[in-house]
This record gives sequence, structure tokens and C-alpha cells, in this order.
Amino acid sequence: MHKQNADFSIYTSQDHYVKEISEISLTKVNTDNPDEPLSESLQSLFWSLLGALSWLQQTRADIAPYIGFLQRNAHKPNIGHIQKANMLLRYVRRVNAGILIQKLPPPLRMVTIADSAHKADDQLTECIALRGYIILVVGTPKDKHSHNGQFPGGPCTVLDWVSKKFNTVTRPSFCAELRNQLEAAQSSVFLSSSLEENIMQISS
Repeated sequence: MHKQNADFSIYTSQDHYVKEISEISLTKVNTDNPDEPLSESLQSLFWSLLGALSWLQQTRADIAPYIGFLQRNAHKPNIGHIQKANMLLRYVRRVNAGILIQKLPPPLRMVTIADSAHKADDQLTECIALRGYIILVVGTPKDKHSHNGQFPGGPCTVLDWVSKKFNTVTRPSFCAELRNQLEAAQSSVFLSSSLEENIMQISS
């Protein structure tokens, strides 16, 4: 849903959709062993809940890492995964969030925040490497004296975000961090070039 505010900013969210999502009842299930595999009926319910939660990522970057975790285990879910999915649903019900699109006071800056995660077993035979970043357009704060060139603040609009596994094998933690920074910078350059082209066309 979209809502236009008095200052002509537009807020979009899926809060109305969250209210329509139902938890999976575990009242008749023994939850003492979270690693217990699911029955076919519970597995179907889990996939349905996971799909509903995944749909929320259109406006909620805050849940993307948790959705990724559940999706990686969707081929063989257990009781613990249903419990985590229910917890995530309770979180999105409790914490409303969306995207605010607003006119930003110039000069504008593009800010990219990136971080990665890496986990491996003791023998380094099995590992998982995750990448994530968010790209923002940031305006100038009303109080220009509070502006810090190293850590720019101010009103912002979200352009894009990513939270997923690396497409290539990434073993060391340093490699995961470096690759994530490079991919985030590359995406930022593409978006920056596109925005710059729009500005030039408008000016001409």
C-alpha cells in the first residue's frame, strides 16, 4: 500500500499484508526436539509461511538475512525452522516498517553500507559465505553543522539492498569481505551512473 503525506512524501509498506499471515500451530506437536523432521502436512504449511514472509522483502530489508536462512533449509525443514518462522512473523507484526520516498535537500550523496559473513567447519571442508549491502541516496541535514564528511547523515531514500549467498566458492573470511565490498561498489557505480544520466537528461 502507498500513502502520500502532507509534505508529498510517499510511504509504502506491506503492514496490511502482514495481518493476513497466520502462524503455524504447534500445540499438537512435540517441540522438545527442534531437529525433528516435519510431516508432509507441516512441511507444506512451512513452505506456505516461508513464501508469505519472503514476499515481504519488497519493502523490508531488515528480515532479508532471516529469510535467506529459512530458504537455505527449506529442502529439509524441521520443527526448529517452523519455530523460527513463527518468531519472524511475530517480529514483523510487532515492528512496522516500510520505505519512505521523499524529496531530499541537495547536495545529494550515495551511501553504500556493506557487510559479509563467513562460517566454516574445523576441517574447512564445508563453509557458507553470505554477502549483503544496502544502497541509499542521502540528502543534506537541516543542520549543516552536524554534517560529517566521513559519516554523512541526513534524510535518505533506499535504492536497493542485497542479502544472499555468494555465487562462487568463498572460503576465507577476508575473501568474503573483499568480494562483498567489490560487488557493493559495482552495484553502486551502476546506480550512480543511471541517476546521473537521468539528471543530465532533465537538465538538458
